[in-house]
Amino acid sequence: MDLSELLAPIASDLERVEARIRGDLESEYPVLARLVEHVSRFRGKRLRPALLLLSASACGGVRDLHYGLAAVLELIHTATLVHDDVLDEATLRRNVESLHVRWGNEMSVLFGDYLFARAFRVAATLGDQRSIDLLAAASESLCLGEILQTSERWNAALSEAQYLEIIEKKTAVLFGAACRLGAEGAGATPERAAAFERFGLGFGLAFQIVDDYVDLAGDEAAAGKSLGSDLLKGKLTLPLIRLLAAVPAERRAAVTELFTAGERRQERLAEIRRLLAELGIRDIAVARAAEFAARAQAALAPLPPAPALDLLRRLAALVPTLGGA
Repeated sequence: MDLSELLAPIASDLERVEARIRGDLESEYPVLARLVEHVSRFRGKRLRPALLLLSASACGGVRDLHYGLAAVLELIHTATLVHDDVLDEATLRRNVESLHVRWGNEMSVLFGDYLFARAFRVAATLGDQRSIDLLAAASESLCLGEILQTSERWNAALSEAQYLEIIEKKTAVLFGAACRLGAEGAGATPERAAAFERFGLGFGLAFQIVDDYVDLAGDEAAAGKSLGSDLLKGKLTLPLIRLLAAVPAERRAAVTELFTAGERRQERLAEIRRLLAELGIRDIAVARAAEFAARAQAALAPLPPAPALDLLRRLAALVPTLGGA
């Protein structure tokens, strides 16, 4: 079963979230309308809203509050995508040219800032201070994660533990917040809400590991976005960390140079892809992602049975095959 089939039971809820997003981004200013129309073409898997809605359903039911929170989450996520494409110099997103290609870096950064601001203005109208606190903490974390990753560019000695800390902050925390927001908004106890947050964290870690492998070895047409930006920007991700650990000692200096060299990007990317295949790094990355997906599923084990919990577990099992923000 693919992702769309798994999410079919909440398709109408996700459409309601989409309508909420459209309404929240309506503007009297033509320039904003054009920017909004462009980023609306970036619509992806909507995993964060889906996790929020399923967590709410498993804890008593979806309420009006959840649609607003799901829309806010997606606005925050979209803001990060706009900024990421500028930082990574990525030219393609969802098979559509990135915002900065059409509008330039300045407008893209400003619009990303606007989306963040708009998200929190919408959150303030929902009348739930606890949710605002969770959203603010998650947003702070994802910014910190990006800062940490940028500070470690070209560091071929980055450890796997450091890498996991970075992706937890920049990616997994927002998934964890989605699940906790859904659970708490449905009246879950603190202990139960924490279990859903742990699920989201494991889900997000698995998702980012797969996404990082796709960036190095995926097919750009299938992914629908620019790939190779991690290599171009000197970001050491799990596939590269495991690659450096797997190559014989006498070859490690040459492989490290492939990562740290500042030019010949296409040649370096081709050689790294060859090495990833030669040393079985894809299987290693997928297995590591599967470990975190299993941790996510285990976080829900103590909870009473519910159809929404089954869907969450099946989504976690699907993560190692997904990839793509």
